[in-house]
Amino acid sequence: MSEFRCSHRPLDPENTAEGILAQDSWFTATSSALSNIDLNVAHQIGGIGVITNNFLNFGWHGIWLTNVVATSSANIGTTVSGNYMTAFVEGVYLEASQNVLVSKNTILSWTADGVFVGIGSMNNDIVTNTIVDAWHGVYLFGTGGNTVTGNTIVRPVKVGVVDNLSAGGNVITNNTINQAPIGMFSVSAAGDQINPNTYFSTTVLTTIADPGTPMP
Repeated sequence: MSEFRCSHRPLDPENTAEGILAQDSWFTATSSALSNIDLNVAHQIGGIGVITNNFLNFGWHGIWLTNVVATSSANIGTTVSGNYMTAFVEGVYLEASQNVLVSKNTILSWTADGVFVGIGSMNNDIVTNTIVDAWHGVYLFGTGGNTVTGNTIVRPVKVGVVDNLSAGGNVITNNTINQAPIGMFSVSAAGDQINPNTYFSTTVLTTIADPGTPMP
């Protein structure tokens, strides 16, 4: 099994290095150790990837998927699973990506969002991840048809799960949120399923907000 090790200078506006950049490719990145990358440790644009069991430390995005929508003949898309990620703005960032499985990852230490699913990203599965000390554990923005289930989110600075301006059909259930100011924050998410979830030592379990409400 191949192993890659990469070390680079700390994040600097003048540096533009990426650890792994794959475009319109079928690729596998597994059992690698990459740290101190200027921008994104792994950036996939199009294609299908298997990104598993890597140690990723310090950069802008841990794993960033852009326009990743393809599936194999077995209707399986890109897999991001079993990775250990620490010290990123976003641990996993889905941009206009579909059919992605994000599972069994451990995401730690001063991330803004453990997993961010942005506009145009539909029908993704965010399951059984452990996210600790992020600003928001999982953030869905303008997206629909996603499943967020079985995740453990501990000590988020603001919110465990954000469901903001949903495109409909998100299922956010059976997550465990511990020591959060707000467990679930939902804005314009009518039709999404946001219960049941389990909360421990959480100040406000669920907030249903109107459009235009400032985000915590």
